[in-house]
Amino acid sequence: MRYSSPFLLFSASLVIFIHFSTIGQPSGPWSFRQCVEHALKENISVKQALINLEQSGNDLNTLRLQRLPAINSTINQSLNTGRVIDPFTNTFNEQTINSASFNLNGSVTLFNGFALNNSIRQQAHAFMAGQYDLELTKNNMVLSLANFFLQVLQQKELVGMAKAQRENAKAQVERNQKLFEAGALRADILNSLKAQLANDELNVVNAENALQLAKVNLQLLMMLKVSDNFDVQAPKLGGENYERALAAGIDELFKESVSRNPQIKGAEFREKAAEYGLKVAQAGHYPRLNLFGNVNTLWSDSRKSSIPGSTVFQVFPIGFVGNSLDTVFGVQGVPRFRTTAFGDQLSDNLGTTVGLGLSIPIFSQGQIRNSVKRAQTGKELARLNTEQQKNTLYQDIARAYTDFKAAMLRHQANKENLRAQKEALQFSSARFEQGLLNSADFLLARNNAQRAEAALIQSQYELLFREKILEFYRGGQVEIND
Repeated sequence: MRYSSPFLLFSASLVIFIHFSTIGQPSGPWSFRQCVEHALKENISVKQALINLEQSGNDLNTLRLQRLPAINSTINQSLNTGRVIDPFTNTFNEQTINSASFNLNGSVTLFNGFALNNSIRQQAHAFMAGQYDLELTKNNMVLSLANFFLQVLQQKELVGMAKAQRENAKAQVERNQKLFEAGALRADILNSLKAQLANDELNVVNAENALQLAKVNLQLLMMLKVSDNFDVQAPKLGGENYERALAAGIDELFKESVSRNPQIKGAEFREKAAEYGLKVAQAGHYPRLNLFGNVNTLWSDSRKSSIPGSTVFQVFPIGFVGNSLDTVFGVQGVPRFRTTAFGDQLSDNLGTTVGLGLSIPIFSQGQIRNSVKRAQTGKELARLNTEQQKNTLYQDIARAYTDFKAAMLRHQANKENLRAQKEALQFSSARFEQGLLNSADFLLARNNAQRAEAALIQSQYELLFREKILEFYRGGQVEIND
């Protein structure tokens, strides 16, 4: 059974899964809700959408934090030898100087044409679009899961039908075998019934193989390791009010869906993000005003301070007397020095700077103008994408509505056909038992009834899936009652 869907349904035959989960699996058959919960947890596309959303959130937080001042500190340590400049006297010395400088710089943007605020709004709308992308990914996965889940249920019913037909054919062969052995039945009739039994055996094998394949497809979509013991719970499918799905026409369904459809909402948020992107580009024409500040100090072992109480008085020649050339001596105190304390140097050399910086764009080689043009083009493309998504949604709803209506009519026709085929088979069976109908006509009536029953089962599940699609467009959750 194949269903066309307005969504991209996953094809298990085209996807290779590398990781399979076996944690938290139920011990018995899986309900549809358990299948959905496990698939949402393990599906790679859902995980990728979650990661993309997380990255978008990080980008948004990064932009918001840019409103705060940027503060940086630098520490430089240097050791100079040979002919160097003393950082305190600014003179050349022939010595080794060890020095360090400390700087604390800060700046904050006061005005940039509202580029930052609009960038934050742009990213915020992109983040919301990412949330709807995640919702869309989940919806696509759930619809695909519902399709595969219903295929398993359909194949289980077809297996049951095939086995019932096989048992019925086996009973007929056993009953007519006795008639043949009693000489009351021709050999060709018995052979025809045995051939039908062999065909019914083949139908059972084919139905069981189709069921196993349907289970494999469902397990692969759920990221489960394929197991022969996998099974699903048969939900309550009776009592569906399919007529209710047709109560709302295509236009009404579209009005209900367009306001909350994740594909449309995501496109609308991207369109709004593109509008703010244009404002960001236009901000390049405005001046930029920054407030900046700096705190700095330095230390060097070349800065010396006298040691208190360490003055030594020494006698020095200070001149000569008259013509006798007698030396005149004087006493001079010579203090001892040491490197000024680290903390004292930091406080003594502390300097601060506060200022405003204004940047006025005069000529940008056309970069600002081209950025604005690109943003305008992006805005128009986003608007057209929103319109395209709305058109696509309307087309999908129209097809889903038409497909459901056709499936309902087909299901009703199959009901009538099965009823007629069963009556014909009952009549043919009675005539065959009386010897008034040949085996070929009897088997033809029996096969027609079998085909009608199989067609009814297929149409029932197709109708159910089509109804789930319309239910989704009405804003409901895709559920299959446990």
